Parts: sequence; C-alpha cells; structure tokens
Amino acid sequence: MSNRSVFGIVAGAALLFAAGCAHPSPTTANYPARASELDLLDAWVGEWDSTSEIKIPGEDKPVHSRGHESIAWKCNKQFLLEEMSWTEDGAEQSAMAVRTWDPHARLFRSWYYDNHGMVGQSTMTWSPASHTWTVHTENADPQTCLPTVGEMTIRQVDPGRQDWHFIEYDKATHKKRLEMTGVSRRK
Repeated sequence: MSNRSVFGIVAGAALLFAAGCAHPSPTTANYPARASELDLLDAWVGEWDSTSEIKIPGEDKPVHSRGHESIAWKCNKQFLLEEMSWTEDGAEQSAMAVRTWDPHARLFRSWYYDNHGMVGQSTMTWSPASHTWTVHTENADPQTCLPTVGEMTIRQVDPGRQDWHFIEYDKATHKKRLEMTGVSRRK
C-alpha cells in the first residue's frame, strides 16, 4: 500500500471521528426519556403510617406492628426509595425498598433490604380496573438462607389509604411461613 493510500485512510478516519462518528461520552449521551409508567408510582410518594397483623403457622397469637414509611423519588425520578421503620411486638425494625420500571420486561421491579440482612427482589404489576398492585417476591431467609416466595396485593383504596395482604411460602416445600394484613394511611 502506498504512503498516499495510508495517508488517505488516516485522514478519512480523522474526519469521521471529528464529524461525530465516535461514541458519545456518558455526560453527553442522549438518554431515553423518563418512562411514563413511572408516574403510576407517584401515588406512593409521601409520609405514611401503617398497622399490620402477622400470623405465623403454629403460633397461637398474631404479631401486631405499627410503623412509618417515608417514600420519595430519587435519581431524577427514575427510582422510588421507601424507608420503613416499625415496632413489631415491642422490637424496633427497619427496612428500605427501591422500585422502578423495567422497560424491557414491561413491569415494575423492586428490591428490599432489612435490618436482619434480608435481601429480596420482586416484580410488580398494576391493575387500573381494581386499583391494585400485584407483587411477586423472592427472598432468602437471613437466618436459614432458605429461599422464600411471596404473593402480595396492595389496593389503593383512595389517595390516602392502601390496604395490603401478603403471604410468604418456603420455596422448596410450598409451606406457608407467614401471612400479613395491613393498612397504610397517608400522614
């Protein structure tokens, strides 16, 4: 190949690079617009107080709890952060959850972390007809490391109230581990 050809190739490549054929930097990339589906989570934003009852198979008495949730948008309203604290029969508990829209799977995703080391993930779908979220969870018991699955419904009764019901099962045996019912009210 002649020097003239090499020079032409190098000059052409330099022109293409200068004209913008290079990959954009992360700071100048054109990110997609915020998904409109995220607007469905706006109803959760705010301060909430909750009460619940937890029934554990084999236990005589249910466990009662009172709590507070603080829910706010983070990262340019791409993620909803929920910080929770509650008292469960006198014991202080805390947790946090992060929720967002997954445009590839066309559903909402959530991740949960609590003060016992529980790490969970879930998918969520919204039914406008019944004003209800359906949540499918997968967790691991932090004490036994055994996997669990759960089903939850969260019904938005009105802008200031959510009624919820959750059942958790041992993933391997399908035995019920607990059942919770509760109400969250906006402050």
